[in-house]
Amino acid sequence: MQKGWKKIGLGFVAVGLCLVLTLGSVVPAKADSERVVKIGNLAGLTGPVADLGVPVTSGFHDAIEYLNEEQSIPGVKVECIWEDVKYSITRMMTAHKRFKMAGEVLEFSMLAVTATTTPDLYVKDEIPLVCGSAGTTEMMAIPGPRWMFMEIPTWTDIFITSLKGMKLLWPEKRPLRVAIMTYHDPVIAEVIKNAPWVCAKVGDAEFVGSEVVPLASIDNSTEWLRLSALKPDVVWVGSYFANMVVNIKDYARLGIRKEGVEFVGSPNSIDEIIINISGKAAEGNYVTKFTPVVAEADEYVGVRRALEAAKRYRGWELEDVTSNYVLGFFLGQIAFEAIRIAREQVGPDNITARVVRDALVSIKDFDTGIVPPFSISEEEPFSMHYLRTYQVQQGRTVPVGDWFELEIVSDEFYEWHI
Repeated sequence: MQKGWKKIGLGFVAVGLCLVLTLGSVVPAKADSERVVKIGNLAGLTGPVADLGVPVTSGFHDAIEYLNEEQSIPGVKVECIWEDVKYSITRMMTAHKRFKMAGEVLEFSMLAVTATTTPDLYVKDEIPLVCGSAGTTEMMAIPGPRWMFMEIPTWTDIFITSLKGMKLLWPEKRPLRVAIMTYHDPVIAEVIKNAPWVCAKVGDAEFVGSEVVPLASIDNSTEWLRLSALKPDVVWVGSYFANMVVNIKDYARLGIRKEGVEFVGSPNSIDEIIINISGKAAEGNYVTKFTPVVAEADEYVGVRRALEAAKRYRGWELEDVTSNYVLGFFLGQIAFEAIRIAREQVGPDNITARVVRDALVSIKDFDTGIVPPFSISEEEPFSMHYLRTYQVQQGRTVPVGDWFELEIVSDEFYEWHI
């Protein structure tokens, strides 16, 4: 493992973040006449999602503070209100009601389960949701104006793009044999259902099987051995949080790579925190990413801004910041941009959730400095258009290929376009 990267205690980080958020912003207060516009943040700060929830939530919150200070919206102060929802749908719904009563104009969640299990809630309440994940085709096909804005339309789209990345690294001429390891989640269940179709579409790829484990599993050895017996060349691991650590350690302990089976994690699933917890077991594993890692700051001005924000508001040095903090910072920029556009359209006193929704679908050629400029519309209600494959080498994730464009295929088997 690379020296210098700190082993972050998740409970300590979560508590630290809670204290930072409770104490409020360090940005000086502005004039009383300024309109406060609120964003509700469904944060996963404790429990099994903390290793992802802490950096993503931190990055999102700090982006709002940074932009308030560096690119302030005339007459408007954007404020994050938050609640730790762990991985509980009940907590999410309760927090959503509180945010609505507090007058939120946009809601953010890092969890796909928010959008896939309660999509009608956002349509009914007419509050736009910016979600740090992908959804399902059924969710995307809800008629009417868009109220849910995902990173990617569906996980099937992510899987086919990840598969193309795997094939770029595949040296042999025979078809690539692919298996899936995942915890139980509706979005991945759809991927498993569509996997044979996806492999056929990509060509020279064969789906050989899958294993599904509980989110809170502590040993996936049996499932890994069953997958290994199917003789896959690669296992796409749709896993996050503590579940990913279990998968990494069981894969290494059982010597699955020695059987000729490579490990490819789903987007942004392996970051510095996961590597520090997993230790040498993570070495050699692959993972796809939507955003650059902190070590690439010299190439991306948006990553440098994220590092500046982490230093300014939390006192974090480079070694304290994870690539998922950068992801959260990126998503915070989208929320802030929507409110900026809304203010331009109706003025500070008339910003409502519906106006912000309309602003989201009018984002054009938006340059965050982290990913290439993108637009959001009713027809394409998502922000990520590229993936890149990284590998864990000496305790860090390093790129092993170029960025490749996301392929949207979900509408071919389930019509969701408006």
